[in-house]
Amino acid sequence: LEDLEARDVPAAVGAPDPSFGTAGVVRTTFNGVDAAAAVAVQADGKVVVVGSTSTGTNIAVARYNPDGTPDPTFAGDGTQLVNVGTNETAGGVAVQDDGKIVIVGTAAGAAGLDFVVVRLNPDGLRTFGFDDGATDDDRAFGVAVQGTGPGRRIVVVGTTDQSDDGDLTNLGVVRLSDTGALVSAADFTLGGNDEARGVAIDADGRIVVVGHTDAGGGAIPGNLGVIRLLPDGTTLDVGFAGDGDLVVDIGGGNDEAAGVAIDPDGRIVLAG
Repeated sequence: LEDLEARDVPAAVGAPDPSFGTAGVVRTTFNGVDAAAAVAVQADGKVVVVGSTSTGTNIAVARYNPDGTPDPTFAGDGTQLVNVGTNETAGGVAVQDDGKIVIVGTAAGAAGLDFVVVRLNPDGLRTFGFDDGATDDDRAFGVAVQGTGPGRRIVVVGTTDQSDDGDLTNLGVVRLSDTGALVSAADFTLGGNDEARGVAIDADGRIVVVGHTDAGGGAIPGNLGVIRLLPDGTTLDVGFAGDGDLVVDIGGGNDEAAGVAIDPDGRIVLAG
């Protein structure tokens, strides 16, 4: 006897998925003007979304089951507001191999804006918080987890004014231990006002950071910027583009990379 073929009719490619929410759409209201900033999908298919709400300007977190319904095992109703200071905004989210959720963003500190990192247990309870405590304005936009188990590192990227370039902004890269302790912090320049927006870790543990810079020429200054670091997070990988960094002008416009992924062949894919 031959096996029967599956006769399920899939949704059209690129169309909203009818098995998720209502016709592929889910809306979640906190208690203000809410805006989503980043999303991650857990190994079990649950979807974690982070953003900000104008009420108290807190970081907002929602977790959904694979079908789009709120996950009641997360903070009781699938939503959580996180208060870490003043004027918080979320920038990125990653899920560790143990299911803990790492959120990065920006909050106002006593002496300026700070990188902020918050980690939540799978049930939504907070495990640690970190801010860089710098005296200049620093903003975090991306996060990735390097490694697994207790030796993992949380890699946070964004923009920092702590540079030797006068008033120019640099790409900022911070690594934290699994307990939230600072392991390393460094900033890098592409030659202009630079901003990091996304980060990915390759199979060798190297750190790929993407964003934009106004260096590199072109009729309208604004080009994609990429750096690759060795796993220590402080050393440019000279095996990448000759000196560890690359500026890409797509065509004379104002170009900005917002996200990055690494394919199975190790090639770096930018979107923006």
